[in-house]
Amino acid sequence: MAGTPGLVWPEKVPVEVRLAARASVEGAPAIAVVFVPYDAGRANPNRLGGKHWSRRHSEADPAQLAAMWGYREAGDPTNDRPVTVELVSFRERSLDDDNLLAGLKAVRDYLFGKVRAGGTLESLKGSRMVPGRLAPDDSREWVEYRLPVRMVTGPQWKGPKAWTVFIVRLREE
Repeated sequence: MAGTPGLVWPEKVPVEVRLAARASVEGAPAIAVVFVPYDAGRANPNRLGGKHWSRRHSEADPAQLAAMWGYREAGDPTNDRPVTVELVSFRERSLDDDNLLAGLKAVRDYLFGKVRAGGTLESLKGSRMVPGRLAPDDSREWVEYRLPVRMVTGPQWKGPKAWTVFIVRLREE
């Protein structure tokens, strides 16, 4: 699949997911499209709300590994200006915007927040904090989410087949 100039369209990502992202990008330039193979429902507050903190915390590792993979596949893009982020979620069942954003907290922290330096999950533990990759900070000053989140649902996106696409654009002043 030919790409939009400057953007990476990984072959490992299902064609339907790439086509949906491409349709969102046409006509409105993006600085990055990050495909993350992670189901936000795994860390949904409704699912983990009453669980022990260690259970909730254990969901951060697979989320950050998925974000790391997606970020690298996107070509390691960087940015130091405010951005607007559009999300497209591919999962078995619909999830409301608040729970989807909360379920993606570890992914959002990796892509936009101050993160730990390093290249593997083990090297992330105990390493120093550095500015985010696609924005210097994940505060509203730097990152604005375009709502509502687009949801593509169906049994073909169940569990490990789920994807979340982050389409990142420079914020219009």
